Amino acid sequence: MSHSQISHTDEFIKHKRRTLLLLLGGWSFLILVFLGWDISVTLSNMYEATLLQARAISDKDTLYRRWASTSGGIYMNTVGGVKPNPYLADHPYRDLTAHSEHPLRDLTADNGIKLTLVNPEYMSRMVSDLQEQSFGIRTRMTHPRPINPQNAPDAWEALALERVFEGEAEVEGVVEIGGEDFRRLMTPLIGEEGCIRCHTSDDYHRGNIFGGLSVAIPMTSFREGAVLDIFAHGATHLFIWICGTAGIFIAWRNRFKTELARQQGEIELQAAKTVAESANKAKGEFLANMSHEIRTPMNAIIGMTELTLESTLDRDQREYLDMVHSSANDLLKIIDGILDFSKIEAGHLDLEMIPFDLHATVTRTIKALSFRAQEKSVDLFCHIGEDVPTSIVGDPVRLRQVLINLVGNSIKFTDRGEISLHIQREHPKEQDTAESCTLRFTVKDTGIGIPKELAQQLFESFQQADSSTTRKYGGTGLGLSISRQLVRLMGGEISVESCEGEGSSFAFALNFNLSEEPSSQRASPDFSNSASLTKGAVETQQSRILLAEDHPFNRKVLLAMLERTGYCADWADDGLKALAAWQTGSYNLILMDVQMPGMDGLEVTREIRRQEAESGGYTPIIGVTAHAMRQDRKNCLNAGMDDYVTKPIDQKTLFAAISRLLNKTERETNE
Repeated sequence: MSHSQISHTDEFIKHKRRTLLLLLGGWSFLILVFLGWDISVTLSNMYEATLLQARAISDKDTLYRRWASTSGGIYMNTVGGVKPNPYLADHPYRDLTAHSEHPLRDLTADNGIKLTLVNPEYMSRMVSDLQEQSFGIRTRMTHPRPINPQNAPDAWEALALERVFEGEAEVEGVVEIGGEDFRRLMTPLIGEEGCIRCHTSDDYHRGNIFGGLSVAIPMTSFREGAVLDIFAHGATHLFIWICGTAGIFIAWRNRFKTELARQQGEIELQAAKTVAESANKAKGEFLANMSHEIRTPMNAIIGMTELTLESTLDRDQREYLDMVHSSANDLLKIIDGILDFSKIEAGHLDLEMIPFDLHATVTRTIKALSFRAQEKSVDLFCHIGEDVPTSIVGDPVRLRQVLINLVGNSIKFTDRGEISLHIQREHPKEQDTAESCTLRFTVKDTGIGIPKELAQQLFESFQQADSSTTRKYGGTGLGLSISRQLVRLMGGEISVESCEGEGSSFAFALNFNLSEEPSSQRASPDFSNSASLTKGAVETQQSRILLAEDHPFNRKVLLAMLERTGYCADWADDGLKALAAWQTGSYNLILMDVQMPGMDGLEVTREIRRQEAESGGYTPIIGVTAHAMRQDRKNCLNAGMDDYVTKPIDQKTLFAAISRLLNKTERETNE
């Protein structure tokens, strides 16, 4: 992997690790929150339990006092250690003496047994003392102004009594006593009928608050229980956290492995894609460069052959040169096919969308192919439906290329019978919109046909039905492949139906926008012989042309062509010399090779246009190059050239461009 890919993978791993830490952090935080909430509930329950117990003890003590007060108190034997209550000294029934075999049932004052009256408070205090000794729980009655000093309130009780006398039903809290926390509870004691017997003061009436009942419960045992609960809950939460953490880590690890494998797969796929794109680009550049390198000598071969054919030759010499010329043109077609294939493979082939005359385009195509059909005594027909529109919008050059490939292929594989091209609407006219229509193109022949199992193989690059060394028909196997790619670029698909020995039928359907505009195709003058070329030169009135060309053979061919047509031409073999020659101001037009040493044709053109913008004047420039890509044409026009001609030079195209630009310049000068 490259450094950037390794860096990307490292960043991916760091990101996933941060995600794991965030997940574990979130999970831990969630567990801590629930544990905190659980601890809070446990402590709250502990405090609630102490309060409930304090209330239960308070209610029990109150009921006990109420029972004891219903008879004004109870009598107890003083022999058991119960001392008479000094605060009941004035009570007429405080002390009694029993005279009976059952002294605790029948009370008399003659046998010497002493019984003393124990009021509810006295009795409760004794029970409270026993309860404190046994359980540490303290209960007692208290009053801001107690009769018994032992019932004097402490600091918390004094504040609680104030609130009780203000009408609160209970006062509770947690208070430290002797270094230990106690749950404190204060409830009011309401005066009842039995209480009046002991409390004869005017302050005590039935229904009045006689004081408060204070309960103090030690919290140590409750807290110990709460700690055990908290420990158990903590252990439970720890177990849940460990299980959850393990689950998160296992799930994260599995997902991490999956995503890492996917990430590495994407990186490898991207790397493979980059390599494939680089290889494809390199292939395209190689094919384009090879095309340029082949076209350059081909220009000299074809040009020199054409020039020689225009000279005086005997019959054998003309026959030999015709064969050379024909073979060179066949080779050029192969080069063009390879170039088109490389452009399609590299995605550099763009379609033009211009209005054109469909009928005229098809007619010219069939006419050009009819000579080949006549040579084989094969009939060639073309039928265009009456409802097929004339003016449509599309790429006429690429459509013509597809038709030439399909019809030419049929001519090659048909030795007898006929070949037909049918063009008709795919749907009835009513079903098409007013702006567009779909047309079906069908090429039928009565040729050798194709086995069904090999039919689709025809559209593969460099493939033919018969690839043996003894095959009868030649070809590179690119024609149908290029045709299929072009049809796909135009939005259609080629299909084939064939029966071996009976013929084949190729068909495709394309959608075209309709146009009311006239066709933008430019008709080229017919320079079919040297006489017409000479006539075109006479009309230029001896215009001077500068030829910038570094290849000596191509330079000689172009100079010969120009001189034979009557043009006066000078030459320069590099860009700097061409610029210097132009600066003399004696040329009406420049033929500019694009690839030259020192300063290429594009740089020279840009410099000429820059100087013209400063000083005035304008010299037409035609780009002449073996680079035949569409982008090469754009580069030439963007640099300031007026037209563009590819090598090998077609004399008709070249002199049509020269004539058009010179005539245009002359008109502008006269105006």
